Amino acid sequence: NPFTAATSPNQCFLRFFYDTFALIGPDLKAHPWAAESWKVVNPKTVDVVLRKGMKFHDGVPVTGEDFRFTYDYLKKWDFPFFRHAMSVIEKVDVNGFNIRFSLKEPYAPFIFTVLTWLFILPKHIWEKIPESVGLTHPKDYQNPKPIGSGPFVFGHWRKGQEAYFKANKNHFSAPNVDDVYFVFIPSADGVAGALERGEIDINQVSLTPALADRLLELPFMQVTYAPTHMVYEARPLLEKKPFDDVNFRKAIYHTFDRRPFVNYFAGKAIVAGNTPFTPLMKPWHNPNLPAPEYSIDKAREVLKKAGYTWNSEGKLCFPAK
Repeated sequence: NPFTAATSPNQCFLRFFYDTFALIGPDLKAHPWAAESWKVVNPKTVDVVLRKGMKFHDGVPVTGEDFRFTYDYLKKWDFPFFRHAMSVIEKVDVNGFNIRFSLKEPYAPFIFTVLTWLFILPKHIWEKIPESVGLTHPKDYQNPKPIGSGPFVFGHWRKGQEAYFKANKNHFSAPNVDDVYFVFIPSADGVAGALERGEIDINQVSLTPALADRLLELPFMQVTYAPTHMVYEARPLLEKKPFDDVNFRKAIYHTFDRRPFVNYFAGKAIVAGNTPFTPLMKPWHNPNLPAPEYSIDKAREVLKKAGYTWNSEGKLCFPAK
């Protein structure tokens, strides 16, 4: 009966209730989930075999028709949450538990960004929404008691306090716990305090090294530094000057000293390089794209070559055009 802490409600909660075709495992590979298997027939065609024997939480069997309905429904109502996955699909053909995806064009990340993202909705419930609840668009439907086929059954949600999920013991990958409470705690300090008092068992947020070290002093507490692909990044607004100039952006790269960020996390962080992919994210990380060297002199050199100058007060001036 674990208690875990979260700082806010999360759309990831939906994945407790609704099955996707695939999941990405700790090895960063896509693994079959609601899909029994898949086969890339050609660059624009992928065949998926739906797992047999699944049931929705109300006992109704899951079939290929549920996904046919899901695809048509999402296409009709254009949910922003699913738009990136839906936009690459030309059509879907269903024959029993066999589903064929025809793509608009070859799309290399289809397995990772479509099969791991699209839910399977119960047709017998959602075909009545939004009309049956007096709405004009299903995006306005609150879905107060979500029913899917996932590993947990919705229990209750108390806004700003907690969410309760009960294990679906009939799931093909049934949880090893009976239920889970997510307790909403607004700060990392509050999470650390709840852990100290034994009010929660697991935290879902990253703690600072100082808080982690404090918890290490407790005899009943286990602290683990787990690898993660989470990144901290700075993104310039390219529509605004001078960030619309690639040379200015190249110069800015040299002004970021990444070492303080690593030191802030007690040396546990890793410098990502010149992409958002950390060295932990193999095979996507490219070691041939190292982080630009921190050098104010190099930044000035790039700017000077691009026509930038400095006035008598030392302020940077745009090149004359």
